[in-house]
Amino acid sequence: MGRFPWLKGLSIGIVAFWITMMGLLVEKLYFHPADEYLEPEAIGSENRIPFGERWMGIYFKGAKIGYAHETIQEKEYGYSIRERISMKLMVLGHSQQVDMVTECLADRKFNLQSFNFDLLTGSTQMKIDGQVVGRKLALKVHSGGHVTERMVSFEHIPFLANNLRPFLIQRGLEPDKRYRVSIFDPSTMSLNRVNVTVMGMERISIGGDDLWANRLKLSYRGMGINIWLDDEGSVLKEESPMGLVLVREEKHVAQGEDFGGDVDITQAVAARSNIPIKDPRRVSFLRVKLKYIPLMKFEMNDDRQKLIGRNLRVIMEEWPNSPSLLLPQTGKELKGFLRPTALIQSDHPLIRRKAEEIVGTKGGTIEAIRVMSEWVYRHIEKKPTLSLPSALEVLESGVGDCNEHAILLVALLRSLDIPSRPCVGVLYYRDAFYYHAWVEVWMGRWVSVDPTLNQLPADATHIKFVHGDIEDWLDLVKIIGSLEVEVLEYR
Repeated sequence: MGRFPWLKGLSIGIVAFWITMMGLLVEKLYFHPADEYLEPEAIGSENRIPFGERWMGIYFKGAKIGYAHETIQEKEYGYSIRERISMKLMVLGHSQQVDMVTECLADRKFNLQSFNFDLLTGSTQMKIDGQVVGRKLALKVHSGGHVTERMVSFEHIPFLANNLRPFLIQRGLEPDKRYRVSIFDPSTMSLNRVNVTVMGMERISIGGDDLWANRLKLSYRGMGINIWLDDEGSVLKEESPMGLVLVREEKHVAQGEDFGGDVDITQAVAARSNIPIKDPRRVSFLRVKLKYIPLMKFEMNDDRQKLIGRNLRVIMEEWPNSPSLLLPQTGKELKGFLRPTALIQSDHPLIRRKAEEIVGTKGGTIEAIRVMSEWVYRHIEKKPTLSLPSALEVLESGVGDCNEHAILLVALLRSLDIPSRPCVGVLYYRDAFYYHAWVEVWMGRWVSVDPTLNQLPADATHIKFVHGDIEDWLDLVKIIGSLEVEVLEYR
């Protein structure tokens, strides 16, 4: 198993969140304004559209980790925008290659017609196709050798987000001008609201040259992202608080450098602890102070956790000792924790059959939870996986980190009508708290289960910040790289 036995599963904080941030900062598929809605007919002259290709270097904490390449072409029917992101990320001492390619097609009025999104990480590939049908996006998700279909509704016909820049330039980029836009992120298949503020002209240094640029500030889930544009609407530089920076470069510079340095992204954003915790897997009580992060938008209080100010108390739950107990699984409040999603395919025949095979003749909900969690723990190889977690893909490949373990267990549980939900937060290991995913299951109350560690319930060093489906995980961008944990007491 090497130096990191179960720690191999702790890339959750960077896996889903970094890919999603790449989608926001680099891909920018398409958007529609919610306030100040810009009608397609309002588009001005095409001479302000940045046709051609652009190259950018991608840096994390000063180290180059990849490049981005964008091409905008005029077609007979309208426009084609193609973007490729190529990165080498160091995860727990192992170099991981990540490639994302997105192509969007739009008509002459910049109404989105379709898109294709491909994510390739090592031996794992995910493909998402989207087609505009009326006021909905018809999605096809290709994962684990299977195709699942989903529909996403929207209020307005989406625009290409790349055309946000020429739109704003045509409108003058007046300082203090504010817009509200909604971005569809293919990696989570969700619409997210983003606030845009025109900050005005600034001088920045790019490749040793001092340039005047228009700065836009994007506010996204409590995090500020800065984008600098030239007069043509092309991006000169982008940066986020996580230490991610994109800078315009010539092709030979963007591609030519041997990128993918020694900065381990998992280690770099881990939350350091002030003292070591001995035997953390046996900790049943933990009291900590959470420092340097906003907490007001997180639901930190439940039966397991209690937050007062910045002090958080975590108590490991009691596991029910009646293995044959049958629990009611009905009620409106639980419906959302039973439904399938594009990546939690609990309604797929393969997932259903596997769940029934695992449980067999075991009686009762609690025993079913135990055997399914143990099956995931024993049958899924713990390996860093820089991909979006898909239950079908994990079932087929048999490998993954903690988010793959959690998503597969949730799909198996939901297929048997057992309400469950993924959780994300941090978990103590050695000298730090690492970003981690686990599961909560409804047993008349929510009880934690960690299939990566085979813990029922999970130990008290699991600190939950978010629960829900993958699009909800993005709230953690507010704290990644900033959190510090002061341990006050444990036992």
